[in-house]
Amino acid sequence: MNSAHSTLAERLKLAMDKRGMSQGKLAEAAGVAQPTIWKILDGKTKNSGYVVEIAMALNVRPEWLALNSGPMLKDEATEYDTPEQKDHYARVSLIPIWEGAVKTADYAIAPREVTSESCKAYVLRRSTGFSEMSEGSTIIVDSTETPGYNDYVYAKVHNSESVYKFVAGGDNGFLMSADQRIPLISIGDLASIIGVIVYIGKNLKR
Repeated sequence: MNSAHSTLAERLKLAMDKRGMSQGKLAEAAGVAQPTIWKILDGKTKNSGYVVEIAMALNVRPEWLALNSGPMLKDEATEYDTPEQKDHYARVSLIPIWEGAVKTADYAIAPREVTSESCKAYVLRRSTGFSEMSEGSTIIVDSTETPGYNDYVYAKVHNSESVYKFVAGGDNGFLMSADQRIPLISIGDLASIIGVIVYIGKNLKR
């Protein structure tokens, strides 16, 4: 891992400089809006659901761009690359991004430990109230994981999806909002857990 390019913004700038691509050209090649590129370069976006597309447009390894793992270029080898390191670089997970019940064509990159086929990624479209999960963050949830006390969960309440903390009790447990003024929400017909949040920028559960 190269500490000189420890942030996504630094790695993206390095790759753009190497390829001689402007923000506009990169956005067009990756099929994303130019503000998406600008927000990453400006440090406003710490992770992005479009990392794979951006990496492919720049012809760099998605693992390097997203996680600073391994060499930047696919055919790049260094004296530090051992078979074990190369295996580690290759073993990252691509988690499909969903919008509600619809699977999109985009993927989020996660560490290799997040490998369950029951995992789904979601991009938070509004503020959750939790500082760890601001608007625009990408979360990965596992629908088969059993939540423990105070675990972050992604849940649907009255057809609206957001992040809550799980609180044990009652028949099925409760959802606790970031806004302490809101009463605990009983899990049942009107509130259901989509999955336990297992990854967002850092490992929360595994």
